[in-house]
Amino acid sequence: MSLKRSAALTPILDKYASRNFLHIEYGSILSNHISHGLIALGRLGAPEERMDRFGAYYCQNRLMGYKPEPPHHHDVKKINNSQELMEFRGRFKNFLGITNFFLEEMKTEGTTAKQLVTKYAPHVMEGLSGRLLHALITLGYALEANHDDLIIDGLSYMYFAYKPVGQHIDFNLDDLARGANPDSQPFTSRNVLELVEAIKDSGKLDGIADKWEGVHPYQGWGGAFQPRVAIMGDKAGHIFDEFMAPLLKNPSLILPFIKDRDEGGDNYKTVITELFDGIIWLYNEMSEYNNGSDFILLHGITSCWSLAHILPLLSSEQRFEAIIYYVRTLLAAWGAKWETEDFRIGTHPFERNFNEQHTEIPEFSVPIGHVLASSKEYDEHPTKLVYTCLDRLTSPYFLPVKSENYTNMLKVIAARQYDLLPWIQQSNES
Repeated sequence: MSLKRSAALTPILDKYASRNFLHIEYGSILSNHISHGLIALGRLGAPEERMDRFGAYYCQNRLMGYKPEPPHHHDVKKINNSQELMEFRGRFKNFLGITNFFLEEMKTEGTTAKQLVTKYAPHVMEGLSGRLLHALITLGYALEANHDDLIIDGLSYMYFAYKPVGQHIDFNLDDLARGANPDSQPFTSRNVLELVEAIKDSGKLDGIADKWEGVHPYQGWGGAFQPRVAIMGDKAGHIFDEFMAPLLKNPSLILPFIKDRDEGGDNYKTVITELFDGIIWLYNEMSEYNNGSDFILLHGITSCWSLAHILPLLSSEQRFEAIIYYVRTLLAAWGAKWETEDFRIGTHPFERNFNEQHTEIPEFSVPIGHVLASSKEYDEHPTKLVYTCLDRLTSPYFLPVKSENYTNMLKVIAARQYDLLPWIQQSNES
């Protein structure tokens, strides 16, 4: 099954996702997801009526208890240059002032929104953890839709919500290559899971979030998870760096970026593909274990997919930095998760054979038909994941899928979002 873009997507985005209609956040704490949901629906071929219904519902209803907010016209300060722009990085203020700065540069310099991403995104990739990766996700979906206004919003949100994890690292690819360990195993999806497991088993993160939760400046945040991730980033960054140190000496992780820089090409896709595949394999394992969707790992999938859309607009060195900062953010999020939940890797997920386990794996058309026809599905998260799974099969931002088993896993993940797996339905009925 192939993706097809709804002809009504752009006008629907103009209608509901405009910064002139809603603020980028709900309750000044939760990210506005409306553009993500509409883009996923539109790329799945949703009719105008279905997207219109989703947009209207999202704009009129609370999100996790928080009301949608009108644009913050009361919080606009003119930004005159890039130095002043940096002063608003990570302050969660002046969103419209930031967007106005980029719009003015587009007008006066004749640049495109994507060119602005190339110029300005490198200065905020270190802080991509902001709002639990939702600024990154917003920009990635905007790039997928190729919608200039939303690209500006996503880039502005990266500045608005900038939040680094750990200390700044100075990267030099040539220095890293000279210090590389020739005995390192090739970087693969397995490394991602083994890194998570090693940190978890070390016990070095135990009690950190509990100690600081509710203490200034972490009190008064919405929900319980955001402050815990921020605490992990601020107080445990050195622990993540300790465990990530071998990655910075792994030739198979470093050399693709040097080759792209010196010779051109897209060798970096080997790295982002392995990273994405590690995250999605782990997501499926946790979902199998919990018999349901794993909400935190779901955001790992959509954020990595979004990062893959941004990387082509960056230089080789900047791509490498972005991936390292991204991995460190994932470790902070997963560290916060396993302190409060049973975080299990268990049987190595790469050994799971879907053909042997299940003979009735639904095709993508089943969950897609469900979400497009439904009059009740307003949570955009399952829709986004169904779309991401289908897009992975043909996406130019990753290496091609070669395994039927991997394809079947994507189908299982998509169908699970709406309880459409036959073996689960049969279990529930019994």
